[in-house]
Amino acid sequence: MLKHMISGFKVAVVVTVGLAIALSMGLWNTAIAAPLPASMSISALTQGMNPNLDVDKAAESAERASDQIYEGLEQTKQKIGKTEGRNEIIQKARDHASAKWEALADKARDANDTKAVELSPVDKHTLTRLQDSEP
Repeated sequence: MLKHMISGFKVAVVVTVGLAIALSMGLWNTAIAAPLPASMSISALTQGMNPNLDVDKAAESAERASDQIYEGLEQTKQKIGKTEGRNEIIQKARDHASAKWEALADKARDANDTKAVELSPVDKHTLTRLQDSEP
């Protein structure tokens, strides 16, 4: 049993060190990445990418995506979440992702119903991609 605990501890240390290295490399790479030219905005990058946006259909797609987040949850918990703590984190992450899709669906409906709410170019692009991915 002690041998098993030490082996598990070694794996945890390796994973932690690996994550620390990956994060530090990622942060270092973003620090040296060239910024976008000052004249290029996000709206210029996404312009023309959503001419066919049907807000109602896209909102329904986002609603379905918020539900689909939970598909395969039990398999994920069995394969990855070997402990109760991991299972809680997996559940919390799925809940957070589902809430994000739900919020985007609500925002799209609000933007369609009242012109007081405006979708950002990124929201429009995301909704267009989501709408276009539906069968």
